[in-house]
Amino acid sequence: MKFSLVLIAAVAGFTAASPIASKGAEPPSIYRREEDTQRGGIPWKREEDTQRGGIPWKREEDTERGGIPWKREEDTERGGIPWKREEDTERGGIPWKREEDTERGGIPWKREEDTERGGIPWKREEDTERGGIPWKREEDTERGGIPWKREEDTERGGIPWKRSRGAY
Repeated sequence: MKFSLVLIAAVAGFTAASPIASKGAEPPSIYRREEDTQRGGIPWKREEDTQRGGIPWKREEDTERGGIPWKREEDTERGGIPWKREEDTERGGIPWKREEDTERGGIPWKREEDTERGGIPWKREEDTERGGIPWKREEDTERGGIPWKREEDTERGGIPWKRSRGAY
């Protein structure tokens, strides 16, 4: 609360001290004085300066056909967004989703013939030789279970850092 009051006071002080606040001390802008511009107004917004008025790139006679140039059908020769036109992509559609481009269709790394046996490779039983998650298999851990929770590994049983005997 205190900080916001200090901030507001600082902004008010800077505003009062700036030359913009004291309009009488400084002459008006040269772009807005009639005697300097001879016709008044902001020069680049005057109709007689732009000869026809309006925004130049939106005038029909400047663009020869009118409209926004990159959206005109005759400029793009066939109209529409170029990379969405059938004749540009030769077969139409989004190129990387076409069946004939991927030769067999579908997402390549999900095709059975690409992975030779199908499915997600690291989850296949024949890849892991015995199936399942390797570090959870009994024959891999020799005695089964989670190694650091086995009694014979910790010699006295239980989780080592939770044993009360001899831990202190």
